[in-house]
Amino acid sequence: MLASDVYRLNRLNGVMRTSLLKTLACKHHSTGRKMAARFKAKIETPHGLRTCLQVTVERGSRKPLVARFGGIPLKRQARAVLTDRIPERVTHPRKELPLRLLRGECEVCGQAGSVTVHQIRKLTDLGKPGPEQPGWARLMVKRRRKTLVACAECHHAIHAEHIAALLTARSPESPLRGNSHGGFGRGLPGKRTSRKLAPRPAAYLYQETSARAQAYGAACREIRVTW
Repeated sequence: MLASDVYRLNRLNGVMRTSLLKTLACKHHSTGRKMAARFKAKIETPHGLRTCLQVTVERGSRKPLVARFGGIPLKRQARAVLTDRIPERVTHPRKELPLRLLRGECEVCGQAGSVTVHQIRKLTDLGKPGPEQPGWARLMVKRRRKTLVACAECHHAIHAEHIAALLTARSPESPLRGNSHGGFGRGLPGKRTSRKLAPRPAAYLYQETSARAQAYGAACREIRVTW
């Protein structure tokens, strides 16, 4: 050791040794003095014999297991040479989503430009595969990703289809009536109910709003929206 006050470690050694002996005494329902006498051992060091606490477990033909505390000479070495190892630089690969955003390409229509990210809570929210599942949902299921990089037009179209599906599921004529999470949202595709519900007075409002949402989604897919 190169430090000039290495003798201060003797106090730390005594505290740690006392803590170890008390722990062993508590475990074996004994005293610290008996534990010190039981595990006391002498080992050979470059500076002569040193006393330590040691436990050896014989394993037959294999090398025995040795657990040792102490036995380190706390002496200063004025001519000691410190060799600092240069830590190896660990490179972490970048996440996939930033690379997809930097590419600047819509994953739905393939158009290059300004893009945004559409994210869902979990893949089961996309519903069961089938002809009623939209193309963007099938793309997310195929890639097994909860995010989809899309341009402004495709992103608006996705939300328009989501709103239309929710309103259709809440309409009185829908077989998915009774499940507030019908459509392309959480809890898809919804549970069918066998009980008959009385028609609501404002049922035409749901149908009219659903038709408007569907028309808006179709318009967003055909017309480019400029911001």
